[in-house]
Amino acid sequence: MYRKKTTITVKRFALYILISSMLVTLAGLIILQVRYFNLNVQIVENQFNESVRRCLFQTVYLVEENEALQYLHQTLEGYDYQGSRKLNEYSTFSVPQI
Repeated sequence: MYRKKTTITVKRFALYILISSMLVTLAGLIILQVRYFNLNVQIVENQFNESVRRCLFQTVYLVEENEALQYLHQTLEGYDYQGSRKLNEYSTFSVPQI
């Protein structure tokens, strides 16, 4: 009788060790997946921020280019191709050379 009780106790102990090791492994896998998920969230957030930053830079560049073209158009609006400014049909004056 004594021998059977010992084998049952050893089997029960082995079962407890197996269950506890499986729980530790499962907890480790859950922690690993949470860290992986957080890393993916950070990567996607950084990509979004970079995309927004690029769009803003592109918008600023286009606005500045548009303003420069408008300024050039206003500045050079009255000049003909020879460098003289037309005041009216009959009078012209020359543009100072810089």
